[in-house]
Amino acid sequence: WDVTSIGIDENAVWFGHSSWNQLGRGISRYDKQTGKWQRFNDQNVPLPSTPYEIIAVDDRYVWAEENYRYDNLNNSWGTYTPSAGEFVLEAGYAWYKGKPICKYNNGEAGSKTISVTGKMAADGDYSWVIDRDKLIRYDMKTADKQEYTFKSPYQSLLDLYSIAVDTDCLWLRTRDDIRRYDKKNDEWQIITAPQDLERALNFTTSFMATDENYLWLVTKMGPIKYDKSANWETFTMEDGLLSNGIRSIADDKEFIWISSDKGVNKYDKRSGSFSREEKLLDSVGKIDVDDDYIWFTKDYWIPNTHYYCLGRYNKITGSSTTYFVKDIGLGNSQVSAIFPDDNYVWFGTEQGILRYDKLNDLWATFTTTNTPFPNNNISCIAADERYVWVGIDSNYPGKGGLARYDKTEGTWTIF
Repeated sequence: WDVTSIGIDENAVWFGHSSWNQLGRGISRYDKQTGKWQRFNDQNVPLPSTPYEIIAVDDRYVWAEENYRYDNLNNSWGTYTPSAGEFVLEAGYAWYKGKPICKYNNGEAGSKTISVTGKMAADGDYSWVIDRDKLIRYDMKTADKQEYTFKSPYQSLLDLYSIAVDTDCLWLRTRDDIRRYDKKNDEWQIITAPQDLERALNFTTSFMATDENYLWLVTKMGPIKYDKSANWETFTMEDGLLSNGIRSIADDKEFIWISSDKGVNKYDKRSGSFSREEKLLDSVGKIDVDDDYIWFTKDYWIPNTHYYCLGRYNKITGSSTTYFVKDIGLGNSQVSAIFPDDNYVWFGTEQGILRYDKLNDLWATFTTTNTPFPNNNISCIAADERYVWVGIDSNYPGKGGLARYDKTEGTWTIF
């Protein structure tokens, strides 16, 4: 399950796989309506026996490497090769070196990016393409070409990683920084981040997205959101934090809750000020909000013994309850995820799942003994209206994967 690319259309989610193994390579399709999976590779459709990338998705076709495309109208694979040339306007598309960038509306504004590579984009007037250390802009009406390159302070050319476009600007992630191009004024600006964000930005991968309010960057240290109408903003102990060693953050209607190695702060969204929870001044790990309660993880030390615990804190009364994980049913397991969902709270651990029934004050466990889990090392949990989705780490004895719990049927499915 080595996923290297992803694309979404109206009916399905598509995944490209990098494995050279016969069982692992190809393209997967997840049907959003039926929940069924399909795998396409050289064993069942006319695709080559190589790892595959999804490079573009539109309202009819899913485009893959080497000019292969899936036709959603006919449910079939085929190929289309545009005319030779670096930038070509043909068959209702704009192409760069044979790969589709966007649909082409005969020179009219409104061309929409269909490329999912992060290296090609369209804004109606222009197509933008990253080609290693060059950013190329093509005029959609005239096909005129303009190239941009960017240098480091040492005058070496910067590698370019990803682009995103909105109404007014193009955003470019280089090896060293983020740059913004003002399309109206034809001006470039380097976006300066606070020093404590530079390390995260240095780990940025090839993914960046934008809407009219925010720029999102995906990094190996987590996602970063930049408010385009303001500067980056950071907070420290000088602003009222108990510690700069932040462990976790949760949000409710009025407050942002922040756990650290010295306890829990809450940030009042209306006043913009920090306060501390006087009854939560010990080291706290993960944290999440569930109506009137705060759920959190903490460590409890008895001489020569280390216990993992869960805590439930009542925001109204200030009372708290501590649960030793070893007493609930999974041994002394470290908790990796907390997810409140309706009448239950779900906890992922390295030995399975704990579920707390809020109505009946009961605990349940889910492990390889009563589910089809490939192993018990749970990495993450999320939920929608009907399903609970569980990530199972593969860096553990046995295989990993994705588990889904049907809240209506009470059954598990493994992908």
